[in-house]
Amino acid sequence: MLGDSKNSEISLEGVLCLLDRWRHLPDYQLERRADILFALFLPRVLEKRFGVSNLRLIPEFPIKKSLLPYRGDTTAQSIKVDFLAVAKREGEPAGRAFLIELKTDMASRNEEQARDLCQAVEVGLKSLVCGTVKIARATKQKKKYAHLLYFLSELGLVEYQDTPSDVKGYKVADRTWPCLELVYVQPKCPKVATIDFNQFAATIEKDGSDIGRTFAGYLREWAARDAGDRDPKKWSSA
Repeated sequence: MLGDSKNSEISLEGVLCLLDRWRHLPDYQLERRADILFALFLPRVLEKRFGVSNLRLIPEFPIKKSLLPYRGDTTAQSIKVDFLAVAKREGEPAGRAFLIELKTDMASRNEEQARDLCQAVEVGLKSLVCGTVKIARATKQKKKYAHLLYFLSELGLVEYQDTPSDVKGYKVADRTWPCLELVYVQPKCPKVATIDFNQFAATIEKDGSDIGRTFAGYLREWAARDAGDRDPKKWSSA
């Protein structure tokens, strides 16, 4: 599993082997390459941890900087959280929502980002969605933001008039808004708002799929060994 992948077949094992070796390099950001694998399994992991269902993910969700008081920003600029997840629970129309930040290296956690995300939770989902609508109207990337807003409309968070490709036609939905919670997915240190990689692995290796079992094995390795904490000579060149 941990050998050099230069002679490996093109497969999930080969991809993960390459990611595992490259994660030890100084500027390689594993989370930016592995996030799609986490996204495949994140709904069921959250369901098991928090008892939610019918969960949908939106990657790189924008948080308008002007909503974060300490920043003092009045522009349409934003920071991003790795995922917004929205779920409905039976008998609870408002459902639950999560801001999810993925960390594959414990050293990448920082106080400024943590403060941003905590403030975003305090602001609440309705204000964050309202901020997204305002960004969409101000940005030059209107076509891409139209797709984001349409996705939010599928979750019942915004509504649109006429055509979904016109960002000007979107407005925040009149509804009961779900409680917003912050969750870190990271290698170690399980806390109230954390899912560690061993917990993640324990859930996905039981789903019966080869992908789940293979990915779980690498998650356990990433939890056990920090990036850079491996003898370079131990990589096989075979």
